[in-house]
Amino acid sequence: ALSTERKVEIELAYGDIAVQRGMLKQAQEIFQRTAANKAFDGVLIKHEATLRKARVERMAKDYDGALNTLNELAMEKVPELWSPIRYAMAEVYYDMEDFNGANDQISTILDRESDHSDAKIMQGKLQIKRQKLMEATELEIGPISSKQTLVPGEKLKVTLSDPTLAVSGAGTEIEVVVWATSGDRERFFLRQFGDQKTKFRGEVATVLGAPAPDDRVLQVIGEDEIYYAYSDRFRAKMNNMEEKRGGPIAVASDALLMVSGRRLLSEAEQRVADMQAQMETLNASAAAIRVRQATAADAKVFEADSGAPELQEAPVETRLKPEKPIHVRVIDHDRSRTAQIDEVQVSISTSSGDSIGGVVLKETGTHTGWFEGRIPTAGAQAMANAANSEPGRNPNMVISPKTDYPPWRPVAVAGAIPEFRVDLNDNVVLGEMSLTAGEPGATLRKFVLQAGMSDREMMTVGVYPQDMVSLAKPWHPSVTIMNDTDRHHNSNDRSVYDIRDLEEQLDRGWMTQQFAQGVAANVAG
Repeated sequence: ALSTERKVEIELAYGDIAVQRGMLKQAQEIFQRTAANKAFDGVLIKHEATLRKARVERMAKDYDGALNTLNELAMEKVPELWSPIRYAMAEVYYDMEDFNGANDQISTILDRESDHSDAKIMQGKLQIKRQKLMEATELEIGPISSKQTLVPGEKLKVTLSDPTLAVSGAGTEIEVVVWATSGDRERFFLRQFGDQKTKFRGEVATVLGAPAPDDRVLQVIGEDEIYYAYSDRFRAKMNNMEEKRGGPIAVASDALLMVSGRRLLSEAEQRVADMQAQMETLNASAAAIRVRQATAADAKVFEADSGAPELQEAPVETRLKPEKPIHVRVIDHDRSRTAQIDEVQVSISTSSGDSIGGVVLKETGTHTGWFEGRIPTAGAQAMANAANSEPGRNPNMVISPKTDYPPWRPVAVAGAIPEFRVDLNDNVVLGEMSLTAGEPGATLRKFVLQAGMSDREMMTVGVYPQDMVSLAKPWHPSVTIMNDTDRHHNSNDRSVYDIRDLEEQLDRGWMTQQFAQGVAANVAG
């Protein structure tokens, strides 16, 4: 059986569906019926129906009805509904363009719950409507925990609300001092913020570094603690008022891990690379637009010329060659904890099962928060692969030093040319290679041998046989007769559609001819 809370949630969902469909009257009836249901008494979520009823009345521009509904709900004096009711009233006043009334409700909420995020967002909207633009640009939104930590490089802001002017004494500046447990100490002023005579704000920049007091920048290190208070000069001016120390604010930051198969770029180099990548993206977008604007005929020519889609290679930095080091960088400001070169440790593992733990990365300098290192890799053995292999005939058996493995044979597929690939996983000079294909019924009658640094850079280095027909005595006079009936030999016309055929002809010679036949014989004479 469903719980009472679940039943209420189902009713609220029905009402929300009606709202989404624009059926405001039906939605109001659903929420009203849910709020009046005696079976739901004693369940806190029941009051949500009344809040949503007020929202529907506001959407229907029945502002008086919405305010009456909220006032009736406030009379029930449910502690958990104190803020939601006042926020809902602020929304009604906002829609009525009674911005002062809405501001009164929001101020009441923030006086009691200073970290009410929705109320702060509404406060910003109201300040814009009331032409208080400076206050609208300085909203502090987030949980309390976000104010208990500071990332080096951010500005430390101190705000004072002095409704009775007991601290400021009707002045416009309040001097405070801020210090870190690592030794740095800075002073700055809180000044009136915007047109509010009771609100004061000041800020100081922070950075990782060795202490340098009174340079207007607060130097901190990892795991530092920051405190702030009224300065001695200001306290003496205000008849030795209390210090009112605040803090501690902990120095903390999230870590960023970077791994690459090439040298990692510096911060400046990375900015240049990012700009270049952005320009390439823009240029590619412009080229795509030009292609779409081309004529249909030009588009057909482009498609015919492009042929089959090329293999998409991963970016260079995400590919790793055996025996090349892995470059690792960790950016973590709160791990720079001393005046010396600090260290962090990382671990690395591969999908094949190998792993290394406790790899030490050293800081690039004192107080940088950047840690870098290189992890060496071993060379990889050569590997073979082929599509459509017969069961039990692994391509790697062909290059194995063992000779008792069965030879490789492909499964015949109509229209497909069997391919056998060997990746040496290294950049070495090619030597002599012997091919043995003596299994009955699977001898090599013709083949093409290619080599290259990648799949996109293959070049033909050998074709067997060189000619379709052979002569018993090639050094004697001979006659060769060829019969070629391929489609593009019917005429002498050529077009861009033949480019692919021409490329294949350069790679494979006579093997590209679909109906190639011929005869050759020595003749006397």
